[in-house]
Amino acid sequence: MTLLEIGIALTIVALMVFVAVPSIEAYMGVRAREEAGRLSGAIRYLYGQSALSGKVCRLVFDLDERAWWTECTEGRFTVEREKERSRDGQALVDKKDAKKEKDYEPRDEAEQMRARVEKKAEFSEFKDEQVGKRSLPDGANLAVWTGHQREKYTRGKAFLYFFPQGNTERAQVYVSSDHGEVYTLVVTPLNGRVRVLDKELEVPRD
Repeated sequence: MTLLEIGIALTIVALMVFVAVPSIEAYMGVRAREEAGRLSGAIRYLYGQSALSGKVCRLVFDLDERAWWTECTEGRFTVEREKERSRDGQALVDKKDAKKEKDYEPRDEAEQMRARVEKKAEFSEFKDEQVGKRSLPDGANLAVWTGHQREKYTRGKAFLYFFPQGNTERAQVYVSSDHGEVYTLVVTPLNGRVRVLDKELEVPRD
């Protein structure tokens, strides 16, 4: 090949890259927007499912693994009024609370009853095709704030709870792309409605 032919070939390649990069960025933004839509549908679905089944359910966000899924429990469950302790964008969990002694047996009737209540309150994965476990597509990321958190979580796990009385928590879920697009899902507690805004909202301070 002559220098002229090489120059023409390099020019064509440069033009292709120039055209392709904005297309890739737009594609990543579309994937983030689609994921925001899926999450919005899952929140509305789980709100109705909890009310119809009489079970407490929750959306689990694994921010490190970039995945989310749903869980429900047969027993009673309440969210404490006190804000969850956190640091640097993730919840702090006491080691004692994080794991239970496997060999421990309740000693008296009161402890046995309490153990049965705690067992019923344990969450298990809610298997449904509409809200099954899902990993985020490449280029999409999650962050979560709910009413029981002090700050927006970007690491660890976050939970959004739904109750049989027909209400959920106040929440904002953020779906972003690697190229800067951010979609904020604003959850209304009393009716489970979700507004999807194409901007990043501040975490409520009240």
